Amino acid sequence: MKIIQHALFSLFVVGTCYAQQLPLATKDPLIYKGCVDSACALEISFASIGSGIDGTCYVKIEHYLQKKQLKYTAKSIGREGETRLCILQMPQSKKHKHQIIKDLRKILSQGQWVSMNVP
Repeated sequence: MKIIQHALFSLFVVGTCYAQQLPLATKDPLIYKGCVDSACALEISFASIGSGIDGTCYVKIEHYLQKKQLKYTAKSIGREGETRLCILQMPQSKKHKHQIIKDLRKILSQGQWVSMNVP
């Protein structure tokens, strides 16, 4: 009986570890489907391959978010400045959402090692 209980508990633990899916690639190499943090309406990730993140692109994105008055948080996810920006709330209008994503994509396309996760 203890073996069965232990096996069921192990399956439960393993199952919950894999319950959260990672973002999936889309046709657009800058955009991934699915956010890492479920509290985010949109995420922007800055990666590094040994020389830190693209600081110029980071500043442009922050400036854009502040200009549009979008609330966001920044979370450090690495040792070389890797950061994930979590936009907490997007406008209700689909037109405005699409325009923001289009604008952000344009800024991201000028950067290096940056991507956007959309729900």
